[in-house]
Amino acid sequence: MILESTETANNTTSERLELRADDKSTRFISNLYLGEWVLQAACKGVDVDIFFPKNTGNKLIDDANEAEAKQICASCDVREDCLEYAIGNREDLSGGIFGGLTYKEIGQLIKSYRS
Repeated sequence: MILESTETANNTTSERLELRADDKSTRFISNLYLGEWVLQAACKGVDVDIFFPKNTGNKLIDDANEAEAKQICASCDVREDCLEYAIGNREDLSGGIFGGLTYKEIGQLIKSYRS
């Protein structure tokens, strides 16, 4: 899985998220516009697979994989923008860690706001 950010001659930003055909956790998204904030993200240039950890069935390994992604998010200057994106587009996401929260945690956050 690769996230590319490119700036065009007219200073617009285009992001492209490519997922491998064997990636069962998400579907193919092309030319996804995330926003200018993605250019300052701590995850820029990091293997995006870190943010879509596979469930290995081993809780220790799964927790370590999730912690690695959350550690990157914790130091990110645009964490709130990322989380805001995930909250606003949760139905289009099928997992992953955004803004330091898992898909499940984002759902719980949304539910708590509605209560």
